[in-house]
Amino acid sequence: MKAWHPRLRTAPDISTGVRSGSEPAPLRGRLGGVDSTPPNTHHREEVVVVSQGPSQGPFEGRFQGEVLPIGELLQRVLAQPPHDPTSDVGVLHTAAGNAAACAELLAEGESLNGCWRFGILQTLDDYTSTLRRGGTVLAAQVFTDEPAPTGSVEVDAAFAALADHLAERDGWQAPAWALDPERRAEDWYPDVPSTWRAEARRDSPRAFAQRGIHLTSRSLNRA
Repeated sequence: MKAWHPRLRTAPDISTGVRSGSEPAPLRGRLGGVDSTPPNTHHREEVVVVSQGPSQGPFEGRFQGEVLPIGELLQRVLAQPPHDPTSDVGVLHTAAGNAAACAELLAEGESLNGCWRFGILQTLDDYTSTLRRGGTVLAAQVFTDEPAPTGSVEVDAAFAALADHLAERDGWQAPAWALDPERRAEDWYPDVPSTWRAEARRDSPRAFAQRGIHLTSRSLNRA
């Protein structure tokens, strides 16, 4: 009786790239249990095979993909612009929402200076963080919705002044509600000590001064 010997299944003709010479680079690894790397092969170009079709068995049909050298593959990856997940987040807080919070604070007995800090300066912080994430187009949306009356003409005027001031500073169109002439105070010095009031009358930004609100050059500074 003849001894039975298993037949080794061979791979189809697969070209995986070109070496620095003229001969095709050998396929590295083991195919069908046989080491397909010829001996004494010391110089070859590493390649990555990118599949372009439905997956088949290990030796069914001929390879029809694209062969990419490692260097080119890395170049393609590095050419992709980095994704900033924060840019997918819209406006988180608005002037209208902060005005509603101010109305509640005032109803509970909060002072006007307290509402300046918790309403106006908080809105400035919200605008600044949105500006950093998404630029002026997104940041302007902090002021899209008109804030409802808070119960204080001073605070209502300050919301309009802040929108007008930031629009002028950063080059976007102030919303119509911010230009309402009814949003005006009578000589309000929010959080400004009496010793600095002369400075505030001199240095207050145009958008605030024309609405009767007087600030120093430091009033809108944020840490």
